Amino acid sequence: MKQTTQTPSRLGPFIIMSYIDHKQSMGDLLEAPGYKGEQSRALNLELGPLRLESLYAKLAKVVLLLSTFSFARIGSIAKTEDSSWEVLDRSLSYSMNEIVQLGTLPRSDLPTTTYDKSSSYFEALAELHILHLKSQRNEAHITPDVETSTLADDFRRRFVARFLFRKLVYDREQRKNWITHDDGPFPLWCDDFRPENVLLDEAEDIAGVVDWEFTYTAPVEFVHAPPWWLLLTKPED
Repeated sequence: MKQTTQTPSRLGPFIIMSYIDHKQSMGDLLEAPGYKGEQSRALNLELGPLRLESLYAKLAKVVLLLSTFSFARIGSIAKTEDSSWEVLDRSLSYSMNEIVQLGTLPRSDLPTTTYDKSSSYFEALAELHILHLKSQRNEAHITPDVETSTLADDFRRRFVARFLFRKLVYDREQRKNWITHDDGPFPLWCDDFRPENVLLDEAEDIAGVVDWEFTYTAPVEFVHAPPWWLLLTKPED
């Protein structure tokens, strides 16, 4: 990988990787034709229930396969000298990358360790969400058609949601109701696994899956929750 200033065309950074022969992504197939960036995504109703069930079953197999690999700690995995895989560094989630790259959060504020309990990891995430709000409190994309009161209400909702989440995480009695495997094991999880990153061949079988950079071991609750991509759009959108 090269930085932008190190390339004559100034197109970096970039990654050179093997090409996966495919016809289209599953995201292209699932989305209704005519989607534009500013619109909300919609499901392609022409697929039919049997075809849709087949596509979702193929996605489910990938999610299930990932969940079969489990580790004793939460974090990023690396290959050791004896060719085994272990959790050796803190996790880098998609959200962590975004709030540093786009949300003005200092990189030094990210979690710096691995975790042996789900509750400890959720506590770290709760504090990180609040740090993000503090560091980006004056950052807003204001357009002429949005009233100031609407922006203020949006900020209040974000503020309340973050502190309610922290309260829920730190309440040891409450978290017993939703943290089922506090001591692990912790399965593999990829934040960026979604239909757009699943490549299909002519027969609509999976030819490959790309964009694994935000893969780490996570609390089992991540795997047990319904995947956000069933909505075809990210929750924050």
